[in-house]
Amino acid sequence: MPRPNSPSSPSGQARRKPMSKPWLVPVVALALLGGALSLDALGQTYSISQLTDTIRAIDRNRDFRNLAVNSQNANRIGAELQTLENTFRASGCQVALDRGERLNRDCRNLARN
Repeated sequence: MPRPNSPSSPSGQARRKPMSKPWLVPVVALALLGGALSLDALGQTYSISQLTDTIRAIDRNRDFRNLAVNSQNANRIGAELQTLENTFRASGCQVALDRGERLNRDCRNLARN
């Protein structure tokens, strides 16, 4: 019995070779690359959106808006504390405290500040 698509088959059609498609590989590669790039772009868009939302939340927060003022106040208070500590030491209050002696009124007032 003759095989289908053989020269001696009843239909008379010759057996065809599979067609070589050299253009198919680059097309598939470009399609995959395009899909990967679009996913990457979507991921970046999402990240930018999250970052924008975070920045807006910080801008709405009063504590962050007043950061410069808060920083200046902290520096001022730190300087005042340093001055009081130096005065406490220079007045002999630290020595009396280290000896376990009772602090006089001036030293107690310095310690309260």
